[in-house]
Amino acid sequence: MEKNFVWDRDPNEAYENPYEYEAQEQFLREATKVIELFFVHLMKLNLSFPRDEISAEKAIWMLHIDACDTLRDCANFLAKKKHRLIIRLFRDIIETLDLASYFNLRTEESDFKLNKWFDDHIIENKFYREHIEKNVNKEFSEVLKNQYRSFSKMVHRTYRVLCYNYILRIDGNLAYEGEFDVSLLPHPLSMCHAILANFVQFFAANMVDCELITDAEKNEIFLSSREEIPQQRRTLTPEEVYKRHLALKDK
Repeated sequence: MEKNFVWDRDPNEAYENPYEYEAQEQFLREATKVIELFFVHLMKLNLSFPRDEISAEKAIWMLHIDACDTLRDCANFLAKKKHRLIIRLFRDIIETLDLASYFNLRTEESDFKLNKWFDDHIIENKFYREHIEKNVNKEFSEVLKNQYRSFSKMVHRTYRVLCYNYILRIDGNLAYEGEFDVSLLPHPLSMCHAILANFVQFFAANMVDCELITDAEKNEIFLSSREEIPQQRRTLTPEEVYKRHLALKDK
């Protein structure tokens, strides 16, 4: 069955071509169902771990519960067109799932850090990246590092990130969109749809890697959440774009 193209959309391309409203709305409906079904699946292990148990299984499950709830928050904020909040949450998901992957290594070092984590210590993201660099692939470690750095800019509010919240007027001045109840800028919202698609699939793959779900169960969740007729790409005329902006403002 063909799927909505937003699931595989590049975030930069989505930012440059933001007017695929119907496809984004369909994707968000599907993504919300997928996230909820993953949450239900994780809840099968609810009440399975004693308070004082110190195990990788318990830590990995708790971290995935947290990441899943964060994905739910992202979907809810996106439905309300509040991209500023979503952007701040993406790095949180990376850190949480990387930590789960680190504990899932079951090495002497990761087990030591696991005990420190249960003792309320912070386990930095760099430990997972360092393991990948030394034992797996240096190039992949660089990919992880660059990804983490990119999303760190969203948390630390660089100038470019803040500019996502402004409209450039004809006179060259910046107008803050926060004056309105919802975002009137389609570009960051479109980008956030594509990033959320990446993160839902990243989360799903991580669940499989950590043996919280089988690959077949994961695929069934995605298939059962897919609407029968996917929205196709379309090009809007300037008049259609203007009408859609007005409709968005009135919501």
